[in-house]
Amino acid sequence: MNFRIILLLASCLLVRAEEPEVVTLKVGEDGVLKVGEDGVPNIESKLDQDAEEAKPEDDVVIVGEEAPLHSFSAEDLSTMKSTHKEHSFQADVYKVMNILTHSLYSHREIFIREIISNSVDALDKVRFRELIEATPAGDLEIRVRADPDANTLTITDTGVGMNRSDLVENLGTVARSGTTKFLDAAEEVQDLQLIGQFGVGFYSCFLIADEVTVVSKHDSDDQHVWTSKADGAFTVVKDPRGNTLKRGTSVILHLKEDAAEFLNEHTLTTTIKRYSEFMTHPIYLYTKSEEDEEVPIEPEEKPKEDEEEEGTSKDLDERDLDPEEDAEFDDELKVEDDDDEDDAPKTRTVHKVIYKWEQLNLQAPIWTRSRNEVSDEEYTKFYHALAKNDYEDPIAHIHFSAEGEIEFKSILYIPESAPHGLYEDYYSKRSAIRVYVRRVLINDKFEDFIPNYLSFVKGLVDSNDLPLNVNREQLQKSKIMKVISKKLTRKALEMIRKMAEKSEPETEEDEDEEEEETDVLPDGEIGDETAAKDEAAKAEKVKYFTFWKHFGKSIKMGLLEEDTRNRNVLKKLLRFASSKNEEHPISLDTYISRMSDKQKGIFYISGPSVEEVENSPSLEKVKKAGYEILYFVDPLDEYIIRHISDYENVKLLSVTTENLELHEISSAERSHWEDVQKDHEGLTTWFKDLLKDRVTKVEISKRLDQSPCILVSTQYGPSVNMERIQKFQPLASRGDVEVSKKVLELNYRHPVIKEMKSRIEDIGDEAAPDLLNFAEMLYDSALLSGGYTHDGVGSFVSRINTLIRSGLNVPLEAEVEAEQEFPGDVEEVEDDEEEEEEEAEVVDDKPSEEPEASKAEEPEASKADEPEASKASEAEEPEASKAEEPEA
Repeated sequence: MNFRIILLLASCLLVRAEEPEVVTLKVGEDGVLKVGEDGVPNIESKLDQDAEEAKPEDDVVIVGEEAPLHSFSAEDLSTMKSTHKEHSFQADVYKVMNILTHSLYSHREIFIREIISNSVDALDKVRFRELIEATPAGDLEIRVRADPDANTLTITDTGVGMNRSDLVENLGTVARSGTTKFLDAAEEVQDLQLIGQFGVGFYSCFLIADEVTVVSKHDSDDQHVWTSKADGAFTVVKDPRGNTLKRGTSVILHLKEDAAEFLNEHTLTTTIKRYSEFMTHPIYLYTKSEEDEEVPIEPEEKPKEDEEEEGTSKDLDERDLDPEEDAEFDDELKVEDDDDEDDAPKTRTVHKVIYKWEQLNLQAPIWTRSRNEVSDEEYTKFYHALAKNDYEDPIAHIHFSAEGEIEFKSILYIPESAPHGLYEDYYSKRSAIRVYVRRVLINDKFEDFIPNYLSFVKGLVDSNDLPLNVNREQLQKSKIMKVISKKLTRKALEMIRKMAEKSEPETEEDEDEEEEETDVLPDGEIGDETAAKDEAAKAEKVKYFTFWKHFGKSIKMGLLEEDTRNRNVLKKLLRFASSKNEEHPISLDTYISRMSDKQKGIFYISGPSVEEVENSPSLEKVKKAGYEILYFVDPLDEYIIRHISDYENVKLLSVTTENLELHEISSAERSHWEDVQKDHEGLTTWFKDLLKDRVTKVEISKRLDQSPCILVSTQYGPSVNMERIQKFQPLASRGDVEVSKKVLELNYRHPVIKEMKSRIEDIGDEAAPDLLNFAEMLYDSALLSGGYTHDGVGSFVSRINTLIRSGLNVPLEAEVEAEQEFPGDVEEVEDDEEEEEEEAEVVDDKPSEEPEASKAEEPEASKADEPEASKASEAEEPEASKAEEPEA
């Protein structure tokens, strides 16, 4: 019996420990979690307190929430209905509002931007008045709260507020902005910047609300309520609840059925951060969160199970027991109690429901400050706030202000790596530059604001002078826009140029300066400060190579887009692989600085890859002379060559084009080449007659050293790489490919060419098949080594096979051995059976017209055939078995 009681108590303990305790909490303005009475949320408790009982510091906390519209009592609503005065909108506003709410704005969430902008203007007016009148303004803030139960969204500010006449004039007249009127009265103050200009932004509320209520309190008047359903009329009435707002305005939106998304915390957070993240006044969103937490059980907390256990033991003590049984029971109970203490839970689960105001605009608008006041860490943090999907740090930034014809401030960034699909649909890309007017986002996807080739640059522009359309979503095309675009492009290229300059190899003067600045310790070691500088310098050098890896194509596209204004800057930013620099690509400036005095130009070769162009015979003489060659292995390089014929008055020379001269030659050398050409005129003529239309001419080569011959392009024809690129275009037809005749160059010093020359001179005009075959093979090798595609692959393979036969002493007449036939092939038997079945079907289909004599002859014929068939089958069986024995 005792054991059953203990077991029952233990099970009760376990069940009790698994039940979470629900506690409702809220976060006050002091940051302290507060528990509701009896687990009931008390976030609204302050709303029911009398204004006189509230603490002075609590007044601002509950502004706009002490009197939400849906908390009006039935008596208040009745009073408002009986005392309100109905007004009509001026200037046929009903039609105008239909246009505004259905045609003016392209995105419904724009209403949040417009209302918050109005709130910021109201707060700025208070701050301006505080500066002029030296009166305390109190907390200047904006609070946003969604109420799913009432289907309302409330945006409250502690701004200047509106009196009755303001509500009638400003909200009752479209395109009459209180901000514009206030600006007219404050022209003398230079630092005052207000956002509203057109007086139509407020009416964007009706994009998502079928009824709007504005509760406003101005210092000069009592609190009034403005209400409208966008039906051509509105009402203004004194608030029957009194002045529940200390000062400011509360806009209450009764949402339409299809606007429920704006009651979602995530949607509100995303939208507010997009348009108003950099406002100077704090913006709070009322949020609710839930979480479970394990908390320790305090020693003074005695679980009910213990009390029940004590009661049970007391009842047992009161029973009449023998002393011996009583002692045994006490010992047993003590042991069980010790076990229960070890098994007792040490923690309990508390379910928290937390209500708090969360600030959404924590990131300050650092572009409004001087760049000397902003640290690198702040620039990086701001970049992540701007480019929310990029988790890498930017590799460069530039912060500047423009003054003069137009004033604006801007920060531009270069990401570390290219975004996915940067060059897909390249010409439909829009810039990643955000446009702000007085810290309010206007749009983040403008066309033609920055060139396409700089679409990877991220940043923002903030100006007070931008020509906006009425909806403030679009910029009017004007001279000002062109000025901003030019300035942004120039600054973006300046940022890239500074990176590029740091990546250039150091000159001897730079090395001497570094030696003077190096901090050498007495024991010969380099100081920590110097080592840190060296590491930083190395990191800066690598930055541009990282940039070029991801965005090099964009710089090349800038040259192809005919940006003539910045052409010289773009040329300096180009980088190419080099025969003398395997680690990193080099600039054209670096190449020129390493040129020989005898060198005629910048030598380059184009091809599909570095590995392929490095082994080209065209480089033999150039490398032997010690000249550097640039490798153009990007398909865009072929198009760039057509736009860049020279750089710094130095010509770019292709080593795969005819008439290549590596350096200025003397008169003696020129005379030598003239004699060589004349001496080999018979050889070149013979080759030209043989190849006919396949080549435009045959010459003695000045570029070959170890190879016998090569094919090169004509001076003004497309290169072999360009032909390859055009041929493999997905939509290219055969007529679109630009094909030119080639020039065959022969290495007169090569033993094969010398032997060919000797034999040709010996035979004269006689036909020599072997010699013709050798010449064709030389052409094949020149075609392939030059990078061209062989159109006659069949004949080329045939010549190779002939050469192999000759090398192995295999006669040309030798034929391929006949393949062994197997008469018992399974497939043949199956085919024969199918044919017999088809013949039988044909015979069955024919009408029976045979004479009776033929029928009489059939048995005899069949009898005569049977012995022969059986003999044949008997004769074939031993042969088949013999043939199968070796395989077994």
